[in-house]
Amino acid sequence: MRLSSEFIRLPLNVDVQQLLREANQFSEYDWGYHPLGYHGNTALSLVSSGGDSSNSTSGAMLPTANLDRAPYIQQVMHSLGTVIGRSRLMRLAPNSLVPAHSDTDYAWRKRVRIHIPIITDPRIIFSSIGINGEPDVNVHMAAGEAWIFDNWREHTVVNPTDVRRIHLVIDTHGTPEFWAMVNTGWSPKNDDGDFLSRIRAIEFEPAFDPKISFDETPRQAVSSADEIDSMIGEFMLEISHLQTKSPSRYHEILAACTEFCQHWRAHGLLYPNRLENIPQYQPLSGRLKASLKPKLLNVALQSNRAPAFSVIANWLDYTTDNNAFLSEQKAALNRSGLKHDAPKHAYDVSPIGKLHSMKAPRYHAPVFIVSAPRAGSTLLFETLKTNKLFWTFGDEVSNDIESIAALNPKAKSYESNALEAKDATPAVIDELLTRLASKLRNSSGISFNELSSTLPSADVRLIEKTLKNALRIPFLKKVFPEAKFILMYRDAKANIASLIDAWDSGRFVNYSDLPGQQPSQPWSMPLTHGWQEALTKPTAETAVRQWSRIVEKMRLDLEPLKNDTLALSYESLLADPSASLRRVCQFCDVPFGPKMQHFEASGFPHSKFVLSEPADTKWLRHESALRDYHAHYQGASDRLDYFVDSL
Repeated sequence: MRLSSEFIRLPLNVDVQQLLREANQFSEYDWGYHPLGYHGNTALSLVSSGGDSSNSTSGAMLPTANLDRAPYIQQVMHSLGTVIGRSRLMRLAPNSLVPAHSDTDYAWRKRVRIHIPIITDPRIIFSSIGINGEPDVNVHMAAGEAWIFDNWREHTVVNPTDVRRIHLVIDTHGTPEFWAMVNTGWSPKNDDGDFLSRIRAIEFEPAFDPKISFDETPRQAVSSADEIDSMIGEFMLEISHLQTKSPSRYHEILAACTEFCQHWRAHGLLYPNRLENIPQYQPLSGRLKASLKPKLLNVALQSNRAPAFSVIANWLDYTTDNNAFLSEQKAALNRSGLKHDAPKHAYDVSPIGKLHSMKAPRYHAPVFIVSAPRAGSTLLFETLKTNKLFWTFGDEVSNDIESIAALNPKAKSYESNALEAKDATPAVIDELLTRLASKLRNSSGISFNELSSTLPSADVRLIEKTLKNALRIPFLKKVFPEAKFILMYRDAKANIASLIDAWDSGRFVNYSDLPGQQPSQPWSMPLTHGWQEALTKPTAETAVRQWSRIVEKMRLDLEPLKNDTLALSYESLLADPSASLRRVCQFCDVPFGPKMQHFEASGFPHSKFVLSEPADTKWLRHESALRDYHAHYQGASDRLDYFVDSL
């Protein structure tokens, strides 16, 4: 949202220690990647579209299960006196940044974002980049403060420290009460000297039950004619500088946009605002995009230098709710009782495609990275997902798999997280692939559903990494018959030592309420066979048992899939990034392009799961324990080495 100042500090102070306690209770698996794949940027969803882990900025915003565990965050939301939209805890890893960008998506035309730092450092700077000769405006948001900023302007955040920054971030349209508070805030342009006296502390009250208003406005199937007129008017104002630079081009654009608005208003009289009428409107926005693309070549918005065509194309895509339309058509097909053939290579909803010219993804040779925990699979995934040819599901899909009743560990009495080919029944495949299709996105973070009508082909190259998939290889091969696997492995001693550290950290808990489990014995990382006995052992032995079970199952499951498997060691990836990445790209049949060349030249950033600075000798802290349990893991290690040599 455009504001009167680059930054405004709100007259609020929060209890940082209470916020920190609530942030620290979550497992690393609760944190997801930034939707645009920015390295070092992770988030934990508190309020989201539909109350799940969605990154969508549209639809009814509902509290997630995470928010239920954070009573003080709820009190902070209540104290803002506004309607709460999408909200998250957001982390910025050490020595990383948020690249310079402007938030020009349609959703940000009327929304503002509140930042409340929890962990930070004075050297972490938020910059609003000046335009038209204006200087940059830089601020440090201190822990416990509350800020809003003009995210329409180009901005960036740089963390040059060893601190992992955490902010509570809340989106809102605002209310009269909220904007009245903003008007009493401090800004670089409005320093009246009395700001500190107006600050109100938000004390934690354990017994307080805050009533929070959430933005539950559903997204409209079709934007109203008045909304279209407002949107186009705002855009034309942003490119009004063309009237003097290129008057003929400006008037061509104005004429095309005016005709579009007239058509849209006429359609509103003929086709009511309903999902089934979306196909009547989409050609209008499609034709306008095609008309504007050459006319807006090299044109930037005058207020923030954003590419004009990219902005209007995004806004036009928002004029109809294509995702809801696709979901409704699939549901209608199911209700009709029509059947379609089981997929040969991927999920196929061809009846929908034939009726409505919509595409469904076809997974061409999807690549799954599998490994024991702490073996470098996240590092490899975070690198490969930047390749422009790869699509991802955004983050790990364990919850999507286990939310299907038949695939939940409960269905097998919590034996383990393993899934076999027999678990991939036609009904399970259909349900799982439907869920996953809605999460599919390209390397720029744009969903397949948003792009499906403009893609020349529905074929996608998928790269996927979910830690529990190390125990689900036969299941994945049944769901994705063309699947290929990258086996990521690491020196056994170093891998197990890192596992011990992960168990000791308490940050990787997956299960704390298993049958017969004691509260003092939560289970971290993938659940393996024999976990009941393993939990009663010292942590080092638990880690050894877990590692051995996982690598043994991977080896056995990949044995018949050697032609579709590539083995890569964590050590070789770090020692020779160039050779390793080129080998991986050749196996995946994707180009070794600029993004891969960047990692080749600059090395790798820390993965989102890193616990401490990597070092070759870290495992020596557990040398004594590893010596004691050497016989327990050496056989599995030798067999894994033999298998890797046989590939």
